[in-house]
Amino acid sequence: MDERNTCSCSPETSQNLEVESSNTYTSFCLATFNFLLANTPRLPQVTTAELQTEVAKLEKYQKELLEQKLLIEQQILQDKVKHGVQELEALAEHINALAGQLEAEMLKFKEIAADVNRSYHKIQQPQEPKDKSGQNNCRPLNIWEVHCSSIPVVIKRGAKFILTSKIINLFKAESEIDAAKQAEAAQKRRKALEHWLAEQQNKQ
Repeated sequence: MDERNTCSCSPETSQNLEVESSNTYTSFCLATFNFLLANTPRLPQVTTAELQTEVAKLEKYQKELLEQKLLIEQQILQDKVKHGVQELEALAEHINALAGQLEAEMLKFKEIAADVNRSYHKIQQPQEPKDKSGQNNCRPLNIWEVHCSSIPVVIKRGAKFILTSKIINLFKAESEIDAAKQAEAAQKRRKALEHWLAEQQNKQ
């Protein structure tokens, strides 16, 4: 064997090579770090006062957003109320128009019922009176009755709508006629009394 081709390293030489290699790698890393550090833009330094200013701006912006949101919600509610009131006014007008028609029909019903009721009474009258006085003490039955004469109406007081009822006086015409008759009778009695008093004075 040729000993000239054989390369042998002592332990000290191998250790030196490893240390040298490690130092080279460390130097490379440091150089890279320094390069990156030198070329990286530095962030501006922010003071506490500046942070407080930014926080105040954010709080103010948040408050403005909240106020704007409340204004929008308030506007939506106002529009809803406005449209609702318009709809209620239209419905109230329609209900009152129907109430007017219903009142006219009720008065017509009463007029026809009263006329039919008179004929119904005559049918129930016997041909011959039962008592000696010639009077018929049997009370005839009615063909109709009034249990309720109210109709729904809508009235408005200020901004408030009130759904209530209106009493229909079905006998208003008859009451007016009776009142006129009573007034006429009272006037006749007064004239008769005045005439009698005048006669008494003439006698004296």
